[in-house]
Amino acid sequence: MHVRLSTCFGMALVVAETQERLGTLQSLLIHPDTGAIEGICFFVGGMMGREEHCVQTLDIVHWGLRIDVRSAEAAGPLEECVRFQDILREGRMVLGQRILTEGGRSLGWCRDIQFDTERFQVEWLFPRQWFRWGRPLPLAAILEVRPDAIVVLETEVPEKEPFLRREILKAEGAVTQPSRSFRENLFRRGGWQGG
Repeated sequence: MHVRLSTCFGMALVVAETQERLGTLQSLLIHPDTGAIEGICFFVGGMMGREEHCVQTLDIVHWGLRIDVRSAEAAGPLEECVRFQDILREGRMVLGQRILTEGGRSLGWCRDIQFDTERFQVEWLFPRQWFRWGRPLPLAAILEVRPDAIVVLETEVPEKEPFLRREILKAEGAVTQPSRSFRENLFRRGGWQGG
């Protein structure tokens, strides 16, 4: 199943056999070189305080309306998961990272991803600049993930993305006038005031 991470925030993590609730999904740990999702981070706790725990994707049995985990022992505090420490130490994160082209043009920040829940592989990055979503970028467009930015191929990004409706209409060509019968019908009803 292909899902966007933004639709998964707050999903429950439960033990597959006992249906015991472990916590709610917070984020993913993504390997910066391969795009593989190594693990998921989730919150444990409630009103008095929350702790960040994690579980490896190898221990996930099913991803649907909730995330089923093999056992409660598979989850633990993020600081104790040795496998994730290299990724965290490098600081080359994918989510929340600035996206630049080869030429240095800023495309915004990676605010969402699409991934496959069977293979746990990132497929698309979704950049966002201010309040506007940019064009999605495939994983193949990534050249390098650095601590300061994700560098993507220049060919995957158009020179200038139109963001206003009138610019889109100009790009498509001149807008045709309504047909004569349509104008006449509007004029008879008193709705047409133009020429």
